Amino acid sequence: DTPIDFVITGSGVAAAEVRAAIVSERVTMLGVVDDGRLEAELQAATVALVSQRHSGAEFNIPSKIMNFMAYGLPILAAVNPGSEVARIVGRSGAGWVVDSSNPDAFPRKLAEILRTPQELEARGCAAQKYARLHFSQEGFAKQFEDVLTDVLSSLSHSTT
Repeated sequence: DTPIDFVITGSGVAAAEVRAAIVSERVTMLGVVDDGRLEAELQAATVALVSQRHSGAEFNIPSKIMNFMAYGLPILAAVNPGSEVARIVGRSGAGWVVDSSNPDAFPRKLAEILRTPQELEARGCAAQKYARLHFSQEGFAKQFEDVLTDVLSSLSHSTT
């Protein structure tokens, strides 16, 4: 087995709990880091993790998903399978979704995907392509333009 280092950047409402639960030297919790350190961590990463607790309807999207995808990182999302994050990861082909209410699903899936470098690369490429189309200024402007064109087209058809 290849040793895995798990690096956590940022902080959140459960940061103290997470830090207290770390029992391995292979897990590092950096907390909030400067742009240079974050850039280095993103460049070195193999897989990005997005996690959300599984309770009720989830409609928010953590901004980190957009950054991970822009860097071409495949995503392992431990989330509610009906959430917006799950929808984006599935629709884009950018990674894998496991049910966050099943704590054993994440390590099993991570071990599985790390054995498939071609799949990691393909999902990373899909992530970056999706980010370019949906999260970049150019992609957003194109989508906005398409919506306006459709609206104008439907208006011109309804007045004839």
